[in-house]
Amino acid sequence: MPANKKLEVQGRTAQLGIKIDAELYEKYKARLKETGTSITEDIENHMRDYVGEMLIKSNVIDIAKLLEDVESLKKYMSVVEDLKQVVGELQPDWQQKTSSLKAS
Repeated sequence: MPANKKLEVQGRTAQLGIKIDAELYEKYKARLKETGTSITEDIENHMRDYVGEMLIKSNVIDIAKLLEDVESLKKYMSVVEDLKQVVGELQPDWQQKTSSLKAS
């Protein structure tokens, strides 16, 4: 590095300059405004997640993920209930009956 150039470091910050699609940027800004998140915060969070250093700063539950999990559980429970009904319809001597069917 030439002697007349100095690296400017302000604490632990770095400045990033990027070029992206203008329409995408406007949609991105609008979405961030809806959520009350700054661009810097969102990009830093993405970077932290990408490198495996994501910090959880709130105790907010991901409602969409929770609903997805509940719906999935309901489907599994429906299958379990169907199986219970089928098993409940079997008579105590069902094993003997299936054995005799195989023998004939």
